[in-house]
Amino acid sequence: MTSVETYMKGLKAMRRGFGKDTYWLHCGALLGPAMGISDGMRISGDSHGDDIDSYKQC
Repeated sequence: MTSVETYMKGLKAMRRGFGKDTYWLHCGALLGPAMGISDGMRISGDSHGDDIDSYKQC
């Protein structure tokens, strides 16, 4: 299996574990492979990676 197929297999296992009645908001997903498996994905600019200074309040 390719790395993407392995990733998708893991996502599908998680989906089965969560059950159909659970809304799964996936944060940090690989967008393409997660489409249709998770219910939603966070992709906004509220995360600034390793730049700790970007989290400081003005």
